[in-house]
Amino acid sequence: MTCNGCQNKEAHRISYSSKGESCDKCGNPGKVTFADVFFDAKKGAYLDHNITDPVKAPFGTMITSRSHKAEVMKQNGLREVGDKRHGSRDRF
Repeated sequence: MTCNGCQNKEAHRISYSSKGESCDKCGNPGKVTFADVFFDAKKGAYLDHNITDPVKAPFGTMITSRSHKAEVMKQNGLREVGDKRHGSRDRF
C-alpha cells in the first residue's frame, strides 16, 4: 500500500489522524494488540467459574471483555487451548 504522507509504496501499516497519514517509515503507526482468547461479544460480561483466585475471587471472576479475560488469565498463569471435539488442541 502507498502512504500519502511520504509516498512510500512499500508501507506495511498506515495510521490515519487529523494531521494526515503516517506509515512505518515516516512516522509511528502505533501498536496493535489482539487478545487471543474466546469472548462472545453478543453475550457480554459473564462470570467465569474456571478463572478463580483464592483471595480475590474464590467463586470465579467477572469477565467484562476479551482484553480483560486475557489480562486476568496472564496474571494467573493460565492459557486457553482448544477442545478435542470442536477445535484444535496443543500437544505437549
